[in-house]
Amino acid sequence: MTGVQTCALPIYVISYQVPQMLVSVAAGMTLRGRLSSEYARSKTSFEGVLVVTDKASGETASYDLRRTPRELIALESTIRSVPNQSISSLWLAICFALVGGVILNLMPCVLPVVAIKLMSLIGQEGRPISARYWDAVSFAFGVVLTFCLIGGALLVMRSAGDQIGWGFQLQAPEMVLGLIVLFFVLALNMSGLFEIGTSLQRFGGIDGAFGRWSSLLSGALVTIIATPCTAPFMGAAIGFSIGQGAVSSMLTFLALGVGMATPYVIISLWPGLLVWVPKPGEWMNTLKNLLSVPLYLTVIWLIWVLGQQTTIHTVSKVLVVLVFVGLSFWAMGKLQYRTITRIGPWRILIAISLLISLSGLLHIGTALDQTITRGVSKTEWKPWSSADVASAREEAYPVFVDYTAAWCITCQVNKTLVLNDQEVVAAFRKNKVITFRADWTSRDAEITKSLTSFGRSGVPVYVFYPRNQGAPVVLSEVLRKKEIFSLFDR
Repeated sequence: MTGVQTCALPIYVISYQVPQMLVSVAAGMTLRGRLSSEYARSKTSFEGVLVVTDKASGETASYDLRRTPRELIALESTIRSVPNQSISSLWLAICFALVGGVILNLMPCVLPVVAIKLMSLIGQEGRPISARYWDAVSFAFGVVLTFCLIGGALLVMRSAGDQIGWGFQLQAPEMVLGLIVLFFVLALNMSGLFEIGTSLQRFGGIDGAFGRWSSLLSGALVTIIATPCTAPFMGAAIGFSIGQGAVSSMLTFLALGVGMATPYVIISLWPGLLVWVPKPGEWMNTLKNLLSVPLYLTVIWLIWVLGQQTTIHTVSKVLVVLVFVGLSFWAMGKLQYRTITRIGPWRILIAISLLISLSGLLHIGTALDQTITRGVSKTEWKPWSSADVASAREEAYPVFVDYTAAWCITCQVNKTLVLNDQEVVAAFRKNKVITFRADWTSRDAEITKSLTSFGRSGVPVYVFYPRNQGAPVVLSEVLRKKEIFSLFDR
């Protein structure tokens, strides 16, 4: 069946700003849409016509639709609950979001920034409780506010018809470029090349108004770099809440932010929990310099992501810009540390370097829409399309789909440790599994629709279709080899 050719319904029955999807189920095909609030409140039944086309014969068939509001509301509730598996209520989704937010601190996307923030909490026992309180509140507010802003933008863009999902901001090369420069500057700061503010030892933990703003910005930065990840419990929570409306979604995003900020708030208010850490001293400067390494690695990762989205020429231009950014901040450090006698020439050097850097960024920004079509690097994996998946299933092959993105570190870890493992590859070959990779690095409306059909709004997502046309199996976000092997023991 190629899909719905015509669906004639009264205009007030369906919420047309929400995309309709035709989904294959065990009993046939299900047309999914959002019931309008106006019709849900009414008491009248409706009549409509559904026309479908058979792919093999080209013949069409018409079906009369007669439903009452009560029948449709019950049907809509049933459909919504199916793809979200273990989540059946908003309160459960909020609990999942709280737990997922806490776990998000342990995901590889966030670890570079987490280490920096934890270092700022060392030696806070002597600070006034009020100062620690405001630091904790500022950081938590930055996390929660950024989660809500990103979530709100996601909802607004989806309601406008954009097919996007969680982590959508890193699908924009402009955002990736901005993060590259930001993390490179932070890495230079952690290397001791120059200093931000007046403290030599703390990032996000300076007393006074600057310290509170720094803590707030630290929370925002942690959230921005964390959102491409999907922690356990988090994917199901977001997928469920987005299907329930704006209020439910915002409550879930709020819970995610609270969960992620909770460990920092606890340690900020009770720094004695870090009793195992040595007293502050010179070792902190050494540790600070060492912590620049994961930041530089983050820059390399983001450059690789940008390369997946654009071209090698864009990457080379970015590297040139970073050279001049580094030159300008090195010169700033010379002025800060007073290691020079003549200030004028150094100020000229800073101005020229910054001018070249800004000009380069503007030039790159105007060319970022010249993206390239990405292929799949390994011959074992085919580029995903819904038609190819359907064709493979019609031929009675088991199918495995990897929904991934270059900016999703969890995806890359799962790919390296599990999907590229020789035993897993051998299991796929032995069972004649056709593997597809749905690359969501840049926006793709079809992939977004497919994710939505499984109650998900972000990556990673792993789906296995059995050869017997049975219901698809959605695997966990943190993939394990035994989970793959268990698919073939059923």
